[in-house]
Amino acid sequence: MKTIKRNLLQHYIVLAAVVCCSVVSSCKKSTGGDSPLTGKEENAIQPAGTTTGSEVIKTIGAAGGTLESGDGIISVIVPAGALNSNVQLSVQSLTNTCEPGIGAGYRLLPHGQQFAKEVQIRINYSSLQDSITSLQTLGIAFQDEQGVWNMVADPVIDNAGKTITINSTHFSDWTLMSWIKVSPASKTIGTGESVVVKALQYVRVSDEDLLYPLVENSKVTPVIKVQPLPTKYVKEWYLGGKGTLTAQGNKAVYTAPPTVPAANPQAVTLSLRSKQQVLILSNITVTGDVLEFRIGGGEWQQLEAIANMLDDKHNSIGTTATTGQNIVLVFPKGTGSFPWLDGMSSIKTAFRYIPDIRNVTTAAISEYYKDKEDDVIISSGSVNISAWGNPGEYVTGTFLVSPAGFFSIATGKQTQTATVEGRFRLKRLY
Repeated sequence: MKTIKRNLLQHYIVLAAVVCCSVVSSCKKSTGGDSPLTGKEENAIQPAGTTTGSEVIKTIGAAGGTLESGDGIISVIVPAGALNSNVQLSVQSLTNTCEPGIGAGYRLLPHGQQFAKEVQIRINYSSLQDSITSLQTLGIAFQDEQGVWNMVADPVIDNAGKTITINSTHFSDWTLMSWIKVSPASKTIGTGESVVVKALQYVRVSDEDLLYPLVENSKVTPVIKVQPLPTKYVKEWYLGGKGTLTAQGNKAVYTAPPTVPAANPQAVTLSLRSKQQVLILSNITVTGDVLEFRIGGGEWQQLEAIANMLDDKHNSIGTTATTGQNIVLVFPKGTGSFPWLDGMSSIKTAFRYIPDIRNVTTAAISEYYKDKEDDVIISSGSVNISAWGNPGEYVTGTFLVSPAGFFSIATGKQTQTATVEGRFRLKRLY
């Protein structure tokens, strides 16, 4: 963990100052030639990710033990006898370079560490569910020395506990992934707008007619350069909700209704021809010009907000009401995924939430304390900007803070932690 010799409220003050500068139902069904995969598709070689979160270090010996990331998402269960002597193990979050990866990547050190017995690598996906299109295509992958990500066969998925587990005898960089996806997994659009949902394949398959990952002798399958899913594997596209859906083989076009539906999201589902029933889901939210958010998995709430260029390095999104709840996001310019950074860094990616802007007694930020109150952990998650239009055009994206730290303004003490997630479709002011 990283020890920061400052009060966490400085983060709130800095972020507040930055932002002040910027703020002046029916179910329908539709059925759908492309070139099949040859089996000779190139493996996808990717660079190693760069570290983003705090490193957690633990010494584990012959008796075994558990190593867990600071955000609680990935854990390694080392059984007794897997190590012959005490070994210093560590885990740290990093940018995810696996194209079908979900959430952050995680570096388990020392790289190449071998175990006499298999260890369990477990990922808790409860905070990542909006990015998961199907549990049946979920997997865990590691990156080898050549830069290729490899999905491990036969994961064990606990749907009740929201975990996925594989066995391994070595350490590397690891991530959660889906070997088949629909893209986008989730998206926010306006009334009357359309979005193309595509089915994509990231591993080779073993059967000519039925879809199943091709697992090699090493019990892994490499991630290949993304390919459109061959149409022969597409059974049907479905729409659950309002609007229209037009199937076009391995893709479908969803068009939103002319008014905002009473319930969101609208579910676009792909049914595959496979050895077992596989349904892959894309969630499309139809909304007006608002920022939507929820805390701790609760009800979605809406706030009016605007998007601005903040300075020559940063953009920002902030809610506009002078009473009630207030949210501010600050992030680097451009589109992409921006993990949260230290609030005191020169390049900022930061989140702030205030329950009542007129009576500021509590603030939540993208940092938190886990154990001791001088060990600060950068929250897992990121702000994801899918579109940044010109002034007067739309800005769209999502954000996840897992967890956010809630602090008393009077005492500076952490009062609770909770996951905060959101999505937005806003017009850019300037």
